[in-house]
Amino acid sequence: GNYYLNQKNFTKALECYTTTIIKAPEYLEAYIKKGELLTNLKIHNEAIDCFKNALELAPGNLKILNAMGINLIEIGEAKVALEYFTQCIKIDKNNAILYNNAGLASYKINRFNESIDYFNLCIKNAPNTGYFYSNRGLSFQALKNFNLAMQDFNKCISFNPKYPESYWNKSLLHL
Repeated sequence: GNYYLNQKNFTKALECYTTTIIKAPEYLEAYIKKGELLTNLKIHNEAIDCFKNALELAPGNLKILNAMGINLIEIGEAKVALEYFTQCIKIDKNNAILYNNAGLASYKINRFNESIDYFNLCIKNAPNTGYFYSNRGLSFQALKNFNLAMQDFNKCISFNPKYPESYWNKSLLHL
């Protein structure tokens, strides 16, 4: 499967991963690779099924839990995704990406203060990552705290002047 994946022959890669799962259902990596490929192809429900099977083999696996959360957000299940990200954070309390994912899930279910708390932890763990500020700025914007939102969008731009979302978000503050 990996050979075909590297060749960008996704159909063949999926076939190989599926065959591996059928012939060796205990082979965790096949579920993970198939789930990742399905995620990249935006076939989220099938990816979730793969990751559920993988979790049966490796409960508490950080990579799989995070992948579940990402796919759940994509199908509109942000509240359930947040539960997965919370499990991830218990495993790795210093991983800024996990806090970011939890913040995005909180934002999507309109828990803006909670999302700000998560984005603050992102920034604490990776203070030079611009898009964490942009994400927090969106939460401030949702709470109508436009000054703090503008500060965060500007901070994001100071780290990455080519980050288009912050320019877009700033322009919306002026409407």
